[in-house]
Amino acid sequence: MHDVHAMVPLAHLSFGDGVTAWLSGGASNTAALRGIPYDPDWRKGFNVGAPPKPMVLPSGVKDVEHVF
Repeated sequence: MHDVHAMVPLAHLSFGDGVTAWLSGGASNTAALRGIPYDPDWRKGFNVGAPPKPMVLPSGVKDVEHVF
């Protein structure tokens, strides 16, 4: 049985052209997270306008947001 009161850490990152960069954190319990239905089109509701372009990282690691 899962502990419904167990806390899950969440990272919040916002960045992009015309967006003020912002990083913070928080937490939510597992019961609240399990109650959110999965939306396969979540990117369409989350990103305003055109989808973001892939990030170019100095290390050369691929941006997994664009790996399907």
